[in-house]
Amino acid sequence: NKKKLQELLPLYMQPSQFYNIEKFPLGRTNKIDKKELLKMAETLRNREGKSYEILNDIEKIVKNNFCKILNKDNLTKKDNFLMLGGDSLKAIKLIDALEKECHCTIDLSDFFNSPTIENTSKLIENSKKAELPYNDYKRKKEKLFQ
Repeated sequence: NKKKLQELLPLYMQPSQFYNIEKFPLGRTNKIDKKELLKMAETLRNREGKSYEILNDIEKIVKNNFCKILNKDNLTKKDNFLMLGGDSLKAIKLIDALEKECHCTIDLSDFFNSPTIENTSKLIENSKKAELPYNDYKRKKEKLFQ
């Protein structure tokens, strides 16, 4: 139950998607075959057709960087960076790339509170609003030293 998980787990540990499957794929030793399970999830994700979401410009940038760093395709706004194999080192690379591309500042702890494309885009938008004069100054300074 999704509500139960929300009560028990911090946001970064909650799955972004749920799939109903008849049975878990098992390997030769009767343990769950993780590779086959991931393939099943990818197949189910592609069937849902969520890759046709309408994204704004910032969401497109964030999605491209998520895909690049996680080496994944067909991500949705709600996909959780950590659930897709992201870790703290990849998160730092992601934030660094986004800060350079979007000329903003993203706090790592804010990112980890809700590491989805949608929420990361909101962090960027809020950062740009809060630091607009600083960002203009930063861009002018970068042009001077190029």
